[in-house]
Amino acid sequence: MNNDKEQWKDEVMNSLDGIHRAEAPDFMFTRIVGRLESAMNEPVSSYIPVKRAWVAIACFILLCVCDIGFLKAINHSGLNNTHEARGSSPYAIENTNFNLY
Repeated sequence: MNNDKEQWKDEVMNSLDGIHRAEAPDFMFTRIVGRLESAMNEPVSSYIPVKRAWVAIACFILLCVCDIGFLKAINHSGLNNTHEARGSSPYAIENTNFNLY
């Protein structure tokens, strides 16, 4: 058992013996700099495609319609009337059901 542990430790310690430094291909840095400079010289297009704009507008309208429908459903369900009839806030806690002992 102890010999296996020592062998494992030696394998782990010697695992980096054959490692070599990574080398980049020749002229890699100059190619990267050239690409960056050519990208900086190109004009920047700052417009939104028409299809994406229409999708955004449609999503916004759908969200507004859903919100209005949800608010109308809440108002017609009578949830607000039940709290007003009791004379309490909708956020009030009824402590009659909390029997702790």
